[in-house]
Amino acid sequence: MPVLTAPPPKTSANRIFLFFLLGATSTIPFLVLSFVLTAYWALFLTPLLVLVLLIFMFAREKRVSEAKPRWLELFLSTLGAFYPSVLIAIVLWLIRWALYGLAFLVGVDGEYKGDAYNFANVVFVLLLLGSIVFLVSMNWRHLVNQLYPKVSNQSAFAQISATGKKWLIKRGSFLSFIFIILIPVVFFTLASNMSDNGALNIRNEFLVGLFVIVFYMFFISISAWLWLREPAIPRGVEVTNKAIVRLLQPLGYEVQTLAKIKNKPELGVDISDRMTASIDLISQSEGDSLIIDVMTSEETLASPDLTIASEFRMATWYLQGILQLSKPVKAVFVLVDVEADDTFFTFTDDHNIQVLQLSGEEVVDLLAQDMDEQALLETAAGLFSFSLNNFSTTSSFAKPVMENGGQDG
Repeated sequence: MPVLTAPPPKTSANRIFLFFLLGATSTIPFLVLSFVLTAYWALFLTPLLVLVLLIFMFAREKRVSEAKPRWLELFLSTLGAFYPSVLIAIVLWLIRWALYGLAFLVGVDGEYKGDAYNFANVVFVLLLLGSIVFLVSMNWRHLVNQLYPKVSNQSAFAQISATGKKWLIKRGSFLSFIFIILIPVVFFTLASNMSDNGALNIRNEFLVGLFVIVFYMFFISISAWLWLREPAIPRGVEVTNKAIVRLLQPLGYEVQTLAKIKNKPELGVDISDRMTASIDLISQSEGDSLIIDVMTSEETLASPDLTIASEFRMATWYLQGILQLSKPVKAVFVLVDVEADDTFFTFTDDHNIQVLQLSGEEVVDLLAQDMDEQALLETAAGLFSFSLNNFSTTSSFAKPVMENGGQDG
């Protein structure tokens, strides 16, 4: 029986994109600021440190995702990636001038390129390099989560790229207009305050830096909004099916949807849609089979009752009779954020139907977490302990987590 599996891991091309994206967004804001402040050591050390950190992150990345972001989504992610580096650059600029002012007040030579100036620049470079170590790793992980979410098959920018293009164009045009007006104002101010020989002094350097910071603050109004985007988390039967597949495979089950079985003429059977409308998954191992009905709050607002349970029981008997399933065949209800009534549980208890109750958050966590093989096996063993008589495991889960409406005992 074909196995319903996750897609293959994303290719290294995605990591290469992240490598260059983070390289640019983590260095450009600081290089511009370092040039304005004539902190020349930062011009050399910043890209070198960023390169080393990105090589480390590149080697460690093993994300698996169904998302395939398009060019506009990648462009939006690039804009958003500037936010933390631009924000840190603004803070460092303020700290640098505060240090210069403090050194000047305590009597250190405050001339341009004097001791106070050099002291402020040395501290600026040290703080900058320390910030980059935190910045690169944090921003890499954040962008991976935005562009290649584990649960959703769309990036965090998919909806914006589909519906928010006009909003972005209007906002970007407005900020560009403000920036264009600001340029001549700043340069006129610089020209009127420049010394007779045209040399730069402390006041002019501050004004040039202030112009850069004002531009950064304009830019950050868009960048911050994009950086804070979260990928939409899908919910419903499809997501729950994927979570169940992930749990059952370590227990030795081959899983496929009933819809896929119906589209196989080689089976030589005609499966009634009316009789099996509620069935979602069929899973088989060497020792038994599971027929699974998934109900989530996304698909139904009604509480499952005696009628729903009895229809499912009839469907499992029907499928057991026409499909060559490994015996024994067990019926399993999976309820996600759904509260069933008492008649439902009375029927499932009387007819040996297993019930797993999960929350939507638990389903998403099952897909999103990077669990190793043993941890995944133990989680699966806890949930599907009613099938472990046919499976050998060292799991520490001795009792079912959720069976027939609640934990046993």
